Amino acid sequence: MLRKSLAVCSNVSVVVGCGATITLKTANHALSTAQRQRTSRADAPPSAKTAWIRRNETSTSNNEPGNVEGAPMNIKALAGLRRRDDGSNGEKGTAIIEFAFLLPVLLLVLLGAVQFGIVLANYVMLTNATSVGAMQFAISRSDTSPASDAWTAITNAAPSLTPTSNLEMTLSVGSPLTACVTNANSLSSAAAADTTCATALTNAAPSTGGTLLPASVTLTYPCGTQLTWYNFWSSSCKLTSTIAEGVQ
Repeated sequence: MLRKSLAVCSNVSVVVGCGATITLKTANHALSTAQRQRTSRADAPPSAKTAWIRRNETSTSNNEPGNVEGAPMNIKALAGLRRRDDGSNGEKGTAIIEFAFLLPVLLLVLLGAVQFGIVLANYVMLTNATSVGAMQFAISRSDTSPASDAWTAITNAAPSLTPTSNLEMTLSVGSPLTACVTNANSLSSAAAADTTCATALTNAAPSTGGTLLPASVTLTYPCGTQLTWYNFWSSSCKLTSTIAEGVQ
């Protein structure tokens, strides 16, 4: 029995001794590895230290141990962002140059639209003044100054058609129409034809059961008189409106 116990103890001691020996060797190996790593870090050049720090910072920030590509990728991303910024600045400069070339064209189109609007407004007012003048002239058969009264009614109905010297009036009576005043551009020139127009209106008096003879007013006005900038319209461009009413 004693021999068997000793044999068992001997076996146990051998096993324990073996285990302790293996554990001791493992611990010594880990210690020597850690010492070598510390030594290599201390003796490494600055660039290697920087790479090691970046690797550890990247691993910590990305929660991915050993992610060595993180820092270079961040640097690449910043470089790409800088390149994109440089490209956007270049595009802005190109856009400014293109706008500088297109600005005169845009201003010309805008100016043309403004001038067209002014001419259209003048034509509407000219047509309205012609209607007022024709009505006044048609009811002036018994008046001694029908041409002067027609001119006054026209200028009152078109106050924005200035100067009035650019406005020309032609009055015609009868069938066929016979002008009693042509291209009058002032009150004095219209008054000079009062007698002639009064006679024409008297002769055009409606007979019993007959038809009314026309009394016509024609007005002309330049297209671009009120335009203070570049004038798109030629000097020969004229706005014209003609309206006839029956002699009363």
